[in-house]
Amino acid sequence: MVINDKIGLERIKKEFDMLYPNHQPKYYGKQVRYKINEDELLDAIMVYELDDYYHFVTLGFSELYEKETDNLSISGLGFELTYKLYKNDDNSVEEIINLLQKIAKDVFEKNKTYNSGDYIIINNIKFVLDEYKVINTENGIVKLLELKK
Repeated sequence: MVINDKIGLERIKKEFDMLYPNHQPKYYGKQVRYKINEDELLDAIMVYELDDYYHFVTLGFSELYEKETDNLSISGLGFELTYKLYKNDDNSVEEIINLLQKIAKDVFEKNKTYNSGDYIIINNIKFVLDEYKVINTENGIVKLLELKK
């Protein structure tokens, strides 16, 4: 019997591969899966580069690999974040990656979870979370929540 040890990760990636079939994401993050570097709490951030914008997707709030929590209906914390950085924006790809890692640090330190309609204030900027999509993985439901200014 073959066991897929990346079932959550593969399901999230498949969702965005269907959305952007002719684009391969760049991955930013750790080479090692476990949370060793305090500044990089997420396993990775996928970034799709399109004509007008970059689409960021966090990987690490949900259970990307094996099931680790007791709640069978929700994968990990039950969400991943997305963000669209338009190319005419003043921010850089690196600034958004740092912002997402800063949010991750806050989530993991305070054991937070987010839902659609919640907001996050980071660097004196208020972001509202909008439900982008809900996907089912073998590890449970993952809400893809889009950060919007």
